[in-house]
Amino acid sequence: MSFDFQFDQHPLWMVILAGSLALSLLIFLFYYLIFFRRFAFWQKQNRSHSKHQPPVTIVIAARNEYLNLRENLPFLLNQDYPDFEILVVDDHSQDDSWDLLCAFKISNPHLKIVRLTDSVVVNEGKKFPLSVGIKEARHNQLLLTDADCRPTGPFWISEMIDAAGQNERIVLGYGKYYRRRSLLNVLIRFDTMHIAIQYFSAALSGFPYMGVGRNLSYSKELFLKSGGFTAHYKLSSGDDDLFVSANSNKHNTSVCFTPASFTFSEPKHKFKAWWYQKKRHLSTSGYYRFPHKIYLGLYHLNILLFPALVLTLLLLQYQTLLVAAIVLIKWTIQWIIFGNAAKKLKEKKLLLISPVLETILAALTSLIYITNIFNKPERWK
Repeated sequence: MSFDFQFDQHPLWMVILAGSLALSLLIFLFYYLIFFRRFAFWQKQNRSHSKHQPPVTIVIAARNEYLNLRENLPFLLNQDYPDFEILVVDDHSQDDSWDLLCAFKISNPHLKIVRLTDSVVVNEGKKFPLSVGIKEARHNQLLLTDADCRPTGPFWISEMIDAAGQNERIVLGYGKYYRRRSLLNVLIRFDTMHIAIQYFSAALSGFPYMGVGRNLSYSKELFLKSGGFTAHYKLSSGDDDLFVSANSNKHNTSVCFTPASFTFSEPKHKFKAWWYQKKRHLSTSGYYRFPHKIYLGLYHLNILLFPALVLTLLLLQYQTLLVAAIVLIKWTIQWIIFGNAAKKLKEKKLLLISPVLETILAALTSLIYITNIFNKPERWK
């Protein structure tokens, strides 16, 4: 079969479909080769650091997190770092979290605890307890994580702080999810990896737009000077991505994705729980800067468009060889880029089915965006 595109022999609408597929491929190549390759092929830079390691405050907001605190707090307390404190803000917990924290504090001088007991809840999200914790922090350099997160090992603080140069006040880390035997787990882990590829690539390209609260560092000075979360205080989410979006730039932001810097969390086990969590996370997207909206929106729209065009052209049996060639080019480049990225993030087993997973997630994400128009989540816990 020859590639014959004479207009008098082909219906115009079929030519438009084929041209749209070619354009979709070009958009993917633009993202893969201009942005994502920066992360996929990034090599760690040799920095000239001072031997002095600045003191660090780890800030955690916790509400009814007794079991997670019991399991994960020892790993935070056992960090191999010269000077650090862990500040846990108990946000109106109704379980035994406070008693557990008091017990930990007896034998752990690194631990500082604050309890919020006011009957009036100022905000349903983490922003109020995090703000309290940050203002109570003894040190300027902050490291934020969640009660359900566990660092990979004892050098988590060192790795995250070492990633910051002299001018970088924000360090974007990676929060992994444990591997479990379920399709939902595969979807969650791929979604986490896929999002990380996007925000690490953007940061390395000079326009950082988000980080994750499970593993994020910035300075107390930056938080106070910028007004903290006041610009989006009414939203239950946004304590991580919106703060980074508003305060980061190519001069003050660095990334850290060495395996020793990872944190691990237990993923949701029920689709309904994951759906609500995803709704909450996506509720902040409308507050992103316009260039960030274009960067994310065009990419995700293209993920939906590409398979739809491929399927349509194949069903019409129009230029089948051309369609197959375009799909092969797209998948080959994607597997190369995603393969290197997945290797860095220790998720290589997700690579083979990545084209399928990205399409499923793009469809689900679109549905969540639509439902958020009518019913935005208001609760944190």
